[in-house]
Amino acid sequence: MIFDKIDIRKALVKEQERQTSILEEVQHVLQLSSDKDKDVIRRIKKRKDSIDSLPFMPDKEDKKNIFSLNDIRSICIKYRLRFLNSSHFAAEIPYEAISKVHAFEKKYGFRIEDFKIVAPDTVFKLHDVNKDPLLLAKLGDDAYYLIHKWGDDMKWYRNILCYPFRSFFTFLPSVYILGLIIGFSMPIAWMNARAEHEIYYRIWLSVHFFIALTGFFVFLGAAFHRNFSAVNWRSHYFNG
Repeated sequence: MIFDKIDIRKALVKEQERQTSILEEVQHVLQLSSDKDKDVIRRIKKRKDSIDSLPFMPDKEDKKNIFSLNDIRSICIKYRLRFLNSSHFAAEIPYEAISKVHAFEKKYGFRIEDFKIVAPDTVFKLHDVNKDPLLLAKLGDDAYYLIHKWGDDMKWYRNILCYPFRSFFTFLPSVYILGLIIGFSMPIAWMNARAEHEIYYRIWLSVHFFIALTGFFVFLGAAFHRNFSAVNWRSHYFNG
């Protein structure tokens, strides 16, 4: 009855059961979420090269996050980055990236099995760590969807510093320009040349500096096993 006396013990037990039920429900939800997170991390850390195309029909907002292999290749060469399987990634995947994988899969109704990372080679476990990586999902037909980007942005001058190392055809002009700068910045008193012959001496010095610097940088590249970005942008070897 509504006016019956209240048994405090029974009321306390009932409240305890209610609180326990809420806690168990929360723990169940958290456990499901944790299991899903672990599954995503497992798929990211597990190497799998997929050849199948995903049934992906992007909406207008997601189309801007789809990039071709040629787009990725150009960026990797330009900024001296690597494009490798996510299984090579040495650092932890941030939770925000995992959440975006969940949201993407729920939105389009399929699982992603093949993940890639675009980042400097220092964040990868290369055969022989948290710097501006991009997590991409392979969609098939050389198309990739950008899931998440984290870490610090690259410095504005990285493009300039990495330009000589893009390929052999950017290396030689860069070294030649460096030789010209050195040759034309030397004081004329050091050259023991008459003023009317100065330009010829400077050109002669620039050519010889170019030859010397080319040999020096080639030696350094061989000694430290470094290669041009056009060659190693997809290499999983440290000296690729």
